[in-house]
Amino acid sequence: MFVHYLSALACIIFILSIGYCGALNLTFPGGASLSYQNGVLRINLPTGGRSEDTKALFDTIPPTGTPPPTALIQVKDTGTIKGYGAFAKSPLPRGSFLGFYEGDLVQSRQSLDRLIDRRVQEWSLNHDKVSTKKGSSAAMDYVMSLDGGMTFLDGYARAMDRNVFSPVHLNHADKGTPACNCVRFLEQKPLTDQKDGHGKWDSSNTVAFFTSRDIEENEELCFDYGSNFWKGRKKEKV
Repeated sequence: MFVHYLSALACIIFILSIGYCGALNLTFPGGASLSYQNGVLRINLPTGGRSEDTKALFDTIPPTGTPPPTALIQVKDTGTIKGYGAFAKSPLPRGSFLGFYEGDLVQSRQSLDRLIDRRVQEWSLNHDKVSTKKGSSAAMDYVMSLDGGMTFLDGYARAMDRNVFSPVHLNHADKGTPACNCVRFLEQKPLTDQKDGHGKWDSSNTVAFFTSRDIEENEELCFDYGSNFWKGRKKEKV
């Protein structure tokens, strides 16, 4: 498998060196893929290492657009520094589907930076300096990467609607702790071809959420945000 990766990388490096401006999509046994589009090289490694039980859970991801079980989960104030969170209104068995991450698609890091800057500026118009500093930190709280840092879902607007549950309302809990009772999976779609023959990154890549164990009534639902989320923000970690 590793030999396949090296050969593919060598091929891509050669093609880029001659000024190729199109798009490439290469797939390998085991689910790995390499793609190049608009000057961006994406490497998606296979999802090996999951147990058979977890793999079976991953394989049951519902069709894109399947709504979350809003009648079973309530968004309310946690009464802690975390603010609002999602709580089970009744017991949920392990493997319960919680919905897809909802948000606006942002197709480049530059676009995301502009979006966040604009959000912080709007926040500063209505808040003092202390609140603005907190708002600047929170501006990225609901952004989820779909491919390692070039395509994103911005769930900020959806998170502000606390009347109806969405996975954007899930708080953080460290993996391996009792409080971490949910898991997320990225459902990756392949590149598709446009009429002009150039490849197009499929924006329907979705992040699905499930319970990772049995959930009790009134228990808060949380998942691990990952180490990248907390870079430069360790003092804020709750």
